[in-house]
Amino acid sequence: MDTGGLQTKKNTTGTELGKLGSETNALNQTTITSQRDRFWKEWESCNLKHWTPLESVPDITVAKLEGMKERIGNLIKQPSSKEKAVLVYQLVEFADLFGIKCDIKKLAREYDTSVELPLDLFYEAVMTLKKTWKYGFRMPTPGEINDIGKAKLAHRIKIYTMINLAIQRKNEKRSRK
Repeated sequence: MDTGGLQTKKNTTGTELGKLGSETNALNQTTITSQRDRFWKEWESCNLKHWTPLESVPDITVAKLEGMKERIGNLIKQPSSKEKAVLVYQLVEFADLFGIKCDIKKLAREYDTSVELPLDLFYEAVMTLKKTWKYGFRMPTPGEINDIGKAKLAHRIKIYTMINLAIQRKNEKRSRK
């Protein structure tokens, strides 16, 4: 896995810790938070929130729908290689917090292919686990991490599908005229 600039050093427990450039971590988190907040604010104010496919599409422009589709699409996509390095860094911090010894390269390989959450939901899952983790002797499995965020991811996918359907219906209506 490309660790996107991840460098290693020894921590006090002797495990390898990843140190990611703060600009990558801050940039990714700020961008994602900004996109997420903008989308949810837009979603709350649009008439599509209570729309069902059995009804006519509310009065929303295709351009606005396309913008919303792009933003929610960014919130459901899988992380890039650089973003995955941030994920590994979060897991290494988790290991350090609980005094769990781990091999960063093995950790990167295992979680690279198994974590199925977008970056912001992964952060939320790790933060939840930091507060509630009761198995201090081991790292959470990718499945345990995925389970925490899967309902929110499913909700986002449903919204993406609704927006996509609304766009299709608007375009069909326009082509019939």
